[in-house]
Amino acid sequence: MTNKQQHQKLAANFKWVHTNPGYRVLASVIYRLFQFIGWCYWRLWRGVRIKNRDVLTPFRHTGIVLYGNHTQPVGDVFMPMIVTGAHRVDTLAAPANLGVPVIGKVVPMGALIVPSDFHQMPAFAKAIATRLNQHRAIMVYPEAHVWPYYTGIRPFSRQRFTTRWQPRHQRLRSPRPTKLLGGGIIPL
Repeated sequence: MTNKQQHQKLAANFKWVHTNPGYRVLASVIYRLFQFIGWCYWRLWRGVRIKNRDVLTPFRHTGIVLYGNHTQPVGDVFMPMIVTGAHRVDTLAAPANLGVPVIGKVVPMGALIVPSDFHQMPAFAKAIATRLNQHRAIMVYPEAHVWPYYTGIRPFSRQRFTTRWQPRHQRLRSPRPTKLLGGGIIPL
């Protein structure tokens, strides 16, 4: 997916962590709204099944980093919210996402935008550390592009979050997804 601001860069003073109470309340409300929309999308419409969710149980009260296969342009935004439940998730996102009409304004409320400049890396690293100390999950999709309905398991190191697509009833045109959580989630 492309947009007019595809090559947008972050402002030099971009803020990854907001301390304004009003902003934080608004971000929390919008996050929960999107979590509900995601639940409706994945559970009711797509009929997703999540297997092996208990691997997350030991990490309920700590920050975690999740790695996943990017298989759905829209659905992958919501999947970490469904998998982690009460854990608040911040997904790493490209600056181009800020240029998407309407949605671009709310992206920073549930994502950590990857820096455009090397000089922004210390503040970005501090934001990641802050989110992990707040017991949030950080979602990383390491691919540079989406592989729709990919049926294999792409190799990752010890951490993985995989998708396998299985056939679904004929009247529904897309396959029914099964999300399989693997071990190796490392608390920081």
